Formats: sequence, C-alpha cells, structure tokens
Amino acid sequence: MLGTFRKHSNWLWGIIIAAMAVSLVWWTGNRSNGHEGSGGEADFGSISGKKITQEEMNNAVREVRLQYYLMRREWPDSTAQKQIEFEAYKQLFLTRKQEQLGIHIADEEVARIAARSIGPSQQPGVSSIDLFEKQYLTPGGLTMADFTRYLRHDLGRQQLISTLGLSGELVTTKDARSMYEHENQEYSAQVVFFSTSNYLSSVSVTPANLSEYYTNQMARYRLPERRQVSYVEFKATNHWAEAGADLARMTNQAVIAEMVPKYGLHPNMANLPNLDALIDSEYKRKSNFYTGVVEAKAKESIKDEIRHTFALMAARKEANAFADPLLSAEGVKAGMLADLAQKKGIPVKVSTPFDSTEGPAELDKSETFAKQAFSLGDDEPIAGPVIGADAVFVIAKNKSLPSENPPFDTIKARVESDLKHSQATDMARSAGAKFAQGATNGIAQGKAFSALASEAKAKAVLLPNFSLSTTNELADVEEHMSRQQFLQVALSMPVGQVSPFVPTMDGGMVLYVKEKLPLDEKKLAADLPAFLTTLRQTRQREAFEQWFSHEAPQALADTPVVRRQPEINQAGGAN
Repeated sequence: MLGTFRKHSNWLWGIIIAAMAVSLVWWTGNRSNGHEGSGGEADFGSISGKKITQEEMNNAVREVRLQYYLMRREWPDSTAQKQIEFEAYKQLFLTRKQEQLGIHIADEEVARIAARSIGPSQQPGVSSIDLFEKQYLTPGGLTMADFTRYLRHDLGRQQLISTLGLSGELVTTKDARSMYEHENQEYSAQVVFFSTSNYLSSVSVTPANLSEYYTNQMARYRLPERRQVSYVEFKATNHWAEAGADLARMTNQAVIAEMVPKYGLHPNMANLPNLDALIDSEYKRKSNFYTGVVEAKAKESIKDEIRHTFALMAARKEANAFADPLLSAEGVKAGMLADLAQKKGIPVKVSTPFDSTEGPAELDKSETFAKQAFSLGDDEPIAGPVIGADAVFVIAKNKSLPSENPPFDTIKARVESDLKHSQATDMARSAGAKFAQGATNGIAQGKAFSALASEAKAKAVLLPNFSLSTTNELADVEEHMSRQQFLQVALSMPVGQVSPFVPTMDGGMVLYVKEKLPLDEKKLAADLPAFLTTLRQTRQREAFEQWFSHEAPQALADTPVVRRQPEINQAGGAN
C-alpha cells in the first residue's frame, strides 16, 4: 500500500512536510488551551474568512495521522500532537481550495484506488476490507470512512496541482531539447592529481619546526573535559537463545501479541499474522536499502535484525529490573551501584575517559551514552538503562577530568604526523600551481596535455566521458573530491583550456577539458518525449509550490497555529 500512496501523494506531502522541521521548533512546550471561544465552543479559527468547524478539524487531523502512518509505518504518539495539528491546518486549506474550485473525485475512482491499495499483494495477510480496517486502521483509531476520505482528498490534491500548476504545461519541445542538451552534453577531459601522500617522503622534520608547529597548533591538541563512569553491562548476546526461541514460536497472531509487551514492541505488531508477515513488511519498507541483494538473503538479514532487537530489549528488561531499586531509592549515592552489583554477583567496570560527544572507546562510542554520563551529578548520580548497539548499561558517576593540554611526549607522534601531512600538502599544492601555469602556456603553444604532465613527472588520467547528469563511474576523481564538486569545476571551464590549480582535501588537481563531444541524436530523439513530460511535471510542481507558499500563510492567518506563532507568516507554507 505504501507504494500506491507514494505514487499519488509523495511529492505534495514533501512540500507540506518540508515545514515540519521548522514547526518542531515552533511547537515546543505544552498544548495551549486557547481553543475555547467566548461562548465555550471550540475556536479553530477560519480560513480565508470562513470558520473551521469541529468536524472539519477532526477529519483533517485524522487524515494527517493516516498520512503520518503511511510514511513512517507507525502511528504518531503524543510528542507529535502539535506537529499533527500544524499539518492539519494546511490540509484544511488544500481541502477548502478543492471545494472552491469545484474539484470532486468520483466514487468510482476512489474505489478503484482503494482496491489497488488493499489486499495481500500490498499488505501481508489482508484478504478483505474488514481485515484491512482491523489490522491497519483500528490500532490508530481510524475507520474505512477516514481511509476513503483521505484517498478522495489526496486525489483531489493531485488535480489541484494540475490546475494551479498549469503554466508548467507551457514548456515547449524546443525548451525541453535545450534543457536536455544542457544536462546531457558530454565532455572528454584529462586530469593530473597532486596528492599529499606523494610528497610525504620529501618532508624533513627537525626539533625546531616540530616545536614551532606544536606551539602554533596547541589548541587542536587540547583535551576537552572528560568523564569516567562506573557501569554494569547487560549484553544482548546473553538473550540470543531466548530471542531465537521466541522467533520460532511466532507462527500465529496470538504469539505475536504475546511478544508485544514482553519486548516493548510497537502495538501495531500485534496485528501481524506471523513472523513471515513481519519480515515481508520490513523487506518492503527497506527495499531501497537491499537493492541488488538476493531477496532470501535480505530477509534472513532482517530476521537477524529482529532477533537482535528482541535480545537487546530482553537485556533492557534485565537492566530495568536491576536499576529500579537504585533509581527509586531515597538519597541515592553513586557507590550504591557497586554495592548492589556485588550483592547480585555482577561485575562493575570503570570506563576509560571520554568526552561529551563520544562514549568510551571500549564500548560503542555511543553519543547517547556520553550524554547520559555528562548529565550525572550529585543529585542524580546513577542513570539507566542506557541502550547501546549490543548491550544495555546502568551507569554511575565516577570521575570528572578537566580540560587540559596533554604532555607533549604522549602526543609527539601525532604532532609529527600532522606536521608531515601539512608540509606535504603545501608541497603538493605548490607543485600543482606551478604545473597549472606551465600547462596553460604549453597548451597555447600546441603541446599535448599528457606530454606536459610527463615533462613535470606527473601522470595525466583520461577520465570517462561525463555530463551534468552523468552516471559514469568517476572513481579516479571521487578518491579526491565529490562528483558534484568536480562537475562544478569541469563544466564551468572553456573547452581546450587548462584549469587553475583546484585544491582538494588531499592536495589538489589540474584539469584539461579536451573536447565537447557530439550529441547522440538517436538517443536524444528516443529520450526527449519522456524528458519533456518530466520537465513539464517539474515546472508544474514549481508553479504550485510558488502559489502555495504565497497563498497558504495568508489564508491561515486567522488560525490558532498562526496567531500563537506570528513567525509562521514569514516562513511561508511550503518552503
């Protein structure tokens, strides 16, 4: 079903949900009670002067909740409440605009799309509308009426896009050909790389220049504030057998429902008929990740992931049982972790020092672990469970280490390596700049770029032909810089000229764009119709987005979401 919905609505909701990141900032704090009007009735404001009814708001919220589920495969929790409300107002605006323009989707069309979306081919284990409603809608508090209304409005939005983005249809074949040529015009080029690694052997380090370099760069070697914690570890591998046994039992819905509270799983999982259905669902959701992988192997990998998750959640349950008496005790002290662990015969370890961005190197360098550790204080000296990649931890405050400059002897090798790398990079860039100037003069005299490279004891690499939309393998380039960076340099150069020296992270390059290759007219003729269609759709979307970003903030000005947060007016609705 996800594929069907994405086909019909994905890009439009990309516009709408683009504002979510900003709305998460706007919608902090508790929900306001400012929906009550003077007469005691709910006040949802108005859109373009027309009051929003309770029913309209309820329906919009339910549709946004459904869209949230279709995109994330889970129902929104209470933390998404304000986000849902914010999106519901934009949903209402688009629905009102459909009504205003007389856009109405026939029942037959809604039924056709619904039939394509419901069934075993789209949803594992679904053989009827009633079963679809029970397994996928009821857990979120929705009904088939909500589903069909969502479909109707979603299809209406597509027609709304076609209507308001009509100017996109004005793209001519001539325009499309020009754009196609711009994106697909291929070039032939050669490049010489000047890599830092090639100059490392030429660097000479003396005590004097090492000392000077260290003095100038001392700040980069300063150690930040660090912490050490005492911890008790509950490994997922200790529960691997138990997790495997539970997976083997998941042959019916009753057993799956039993697993939900045991492992703290999402309630929606209780509606799945068996483990195979769960694996199929995950495989569809992660199909892009498993591109090129044999389906059987991908599903086996997913099964292992599920088993690992079960084992990790079992470890979390064990850690919870251990931590509860500590976290609920009065006057808890850090040393109580070791006392309880000793009584239970569980080893307590002390971590190596770590900073606030990474956890201990001997564990999983978890940022979550580090944040929890740095939040420990005298009032809350114990925390947990902290979930890592392969284990769950209960941690206690141990030691704080201030920021300091480490003894030079302990970092001398690192400083010397950095100095060599810095000087080698300078040498590479100096050689590259010198070559660029000489090659520019040599090309003007009619010399070959490869010959000029040989004279400079460098190697000219002939690259595969490339264009703005190239999918060719540019491995030689991408070892040094991103494809986008390279194309930006290459396509801005006149044909037949040598580029200035272009610095990269590991030195730099000099590029020679040799020639502009003839277009393949047969390929152009074959590709142009589809290219024209795509270009028109793109322009249509752009026109609609422009309309949306201008009209929506004005239309929604008299709604609680905007009245409470005036900056929404400046941010715009679609961008």
